[in-house]
Amino acid sequence: MSVTANNPNVNESASDDLLSIVSGSDCRPPTVTVAQNSSGPSTALPFRMSEKITLETATEVNCSDVLNTQKQWEVRIQVAGEGYESINISGIAPSTHNKSTLVIPSRSLSYGLYAVRFFARMWDTRDEDVMKTRQLPFQGEAGTYLRIVPTPLKVSFFSGPQTYITRGRGQQLRLEPYLYSFDPDHPEEKVCKKYAFFVLNPINNFPQAVGLEFRWFCRQVNAFPQNESYPTNETRNGNLWGNGVFIPNHTPPDVDGGCFGTGPGDQKTLKASGLLI
Repeated sequence: MSVTANNPNVNESASDDLLSIVSGSDCRPPTVTVAQNSSGPSTALPFRMSEKITLETATEVNCSDVLNTQKQWEVRIQVAGEGYESINISGIAPSTHNKSTLVIPSRSLSYGLYAVRFFARMWDTRDEDVMKTRQLPFQGEAGTYLRIVPTPLKVSFFSGPQTYITRGRGQQLRLEPYLYSFDPDHPEEKVCKKYAFFVLNPINNFPQAVGLEFRWFCRQVNAFPQNESYPTNETRNGNLWGNGVFIPNHTPPDVDGGCFGTGPGDQKTLKASGLLI
């Protein structure tokens, strides 16, 4: 006998199925819980794409003389306008998709919302199967929601951990973030701004950028009367995200702050791999 309960509200809805088994066997479905539990999409647990995901469960067996259970995970991704779509979790986590602890390798799931459920069914491996576990679905289940979110970019000018460098007059300083910066979610994609392109997202069919875009800004940290700040709005003289300002060979007559007298805004450079000062 199966009973379904629905609980909708203005923002979202949830439903749960209760399976009742009428049997003379001293056996009941196991009680299953997921340690990292989220009751709905609005409280989905956030995980960065570059992180390994580990979901643990606890199963309490309620069957006389039977301790063995069959386990299975189910993972579905939310598809815009189409509800949820199952993904092949056995291909993503071949060694844990049927274990009590699910381990999803990093970068295995794309950005988005996922509904995850764990099933545990009593299963007597003996030939006699006195409790009829192979005939009756003595099964318990529990679920949670996950949201895969972007990982912050790793940005570095140098191969080492330097955060402060001193150079004297006549000495050069080469900054090469293109060589040492990367996106942890897509470390193989290192496309500079000049060659960045767009592809269609298979989930929502919207165009998405591929690769990294590099912009240069330079400010004085001890400028009088206070430290300069990088522009926070979308324009600085109309070109914060436009073509930028060329780095001058000489100090301009109208000094406007920044490292080169042109302000702390976008510095135009054609050197995709580095900046030589």
